[in-house]
Amino acid sequence: MNYLIIIIIGVVGWIGFEAHKSNEVDVQKTISEQLIDNGYDVKVKGINLPLTFTFLSSKVESEVFFRKGDRVGSVNVEVTPIGSYPIISIFDYLTYQTSISSIETMKLSSFK
Repeated sequence: MNYLIIIIIGVVGWIGFEAHKSNEVDVQKTISEQLIDNGYDVKVKGINLPLTFTFLSSKVESEVFFRKGDRVGSVNVEVTPIGSYPIISIFDYLTYQTSISSIETMKLSSFK
C-alpha cells in the first residue's frame, strides 16, 4: 500500500512538473506578445514562474528577462490564474491573466 501511494505521488508530481514547463512557455509567449503590442521592441529570453502558479493555482509575481540589442533587463509581471483549482489544474489547460504594474512599465520605457 505504501508503494502505491509513493507511485501515485510521483506520477502526479511528474505530470505537474511537465504542466509547469508548458505553462512557463505559454506565459512567456503571452508576455512577449503583450510587450510587442505595447510598442516595446524587446526579445523575451526567459521567465521565473513559481511552481505555486501551476500546483496551487495562486496569483504570482514572475520575473521576465528580456534583451534589446546588447542591453538586457528584467521586469516583474503579475500572473493570475482564472477559474482553476489547486492540484486539479495540472491535469487541464490553465487560463491566466498577465499584468504589468506602472512602476515596472516605467522601467521598460528605457527599452522603447
